[in-house]
Amino acid sequence: MVIPARSEGDSDAGCPTGFAVRIYDEEGTNPAGTDTAMEWTTYWELTWDEVPGAVDYLIYYATSEGISSKPRRSPVPYWRLSVARGPGASTERNEFDWKAQLGLSTALVQVIVVARFIDGSVGTASRRFPVGAALE
Repeated sequence: MVIPARSEGDSDAGCPTGFAVRIYDEEGTNPAGTDTAMEWTTYWELTWDEVPGAVDYLIYYATSEGISSKPRRSPVPYWRLSVARGPGASTERNEFDWKAQLGLSTALVQVIVVARFIDGSVGTASRRFPVGAALE
């Protein structure tokens, strides 16, 4: 188990860099079978530059309860989460509700990225990225 309790930063050896965030919508059919045939989903996508020698990346979630002890694994420098959802087309959504959903995600969850190498060692943990927010 890797716990990124060490200092956070983007300049240490083995630490991912070059982060970018994209927030976008996808529309599709409602899988719940409700009266609404169409629904929109907003995704928050975090990408970063490949770390030389890394075999994959460990994604930790940080919340008010602490940092997750079991990371998610990403084989590529990319992570995507659904941060808002609603019925109908995205052009018809209630902007106030949409912004509230994004704000809630941003306030509740942050992502930390750690590169893992073939020998099982890990690099320095990235800084925290609030899920649902653009980069500052």
